[in-house]
Amino acid sequence: MQLDLDRIERSVGELEVIVDGNITKIDVRTVCNIDTQDLMEEFTKHAGYYAWYSTVLALYESRKKDLEFKIDVKYAELDLEVRASYTPEEKKSLKEKNIDSRVTVNGDYMALQEEYLSCSSVVRRLVALVKGLEVKSNMLQQVGARARKEMELDSSGR
Repeated sequence: MQLDLDRIERSVGELEVIVDGNITKIDVRTVCNIDTQDLMEEFTKHAGYYAWYSTVLALYESRKKDLEFKIDVKYAELDLEVRASYTPEEKKSLKEKNIDSRVTVNGDYMALQEEYLSCSSVVRRLVALVKGLEVKSNMLQQVGARARKEMELDSSGR
């Protein structure tokens, strides 16, 4: 099996989120990049970006929890349906794995599982993005400190 590194690299750097019904495409590298030609822009907008992406992460984490609950409820409903479909005689030899197998292949249950997996993937990527923004914040602090030091040295005539 050969990996398509170009495709993987493109998919790693791109992320789509849905906020208020609108799809937002995120280029992770652009968001986490520091434009050294316009540091003032970087300094002034960084907190807003960090807050927005952290909020989006919180929304997706909430959605993930909601999906976990829906999956548990759907499983319980389907479990009861499956058990009810057996005769009393069949129930005597019924094994939990038989019930589990019938529940987990249900279309509605599988759709919830797929949605959960997709949401989990977005959560993991948003966590990485927010961590990247935290690193960017540290870097901006260092760049700012260095710029102040250089300005102090220039103003003192050294």
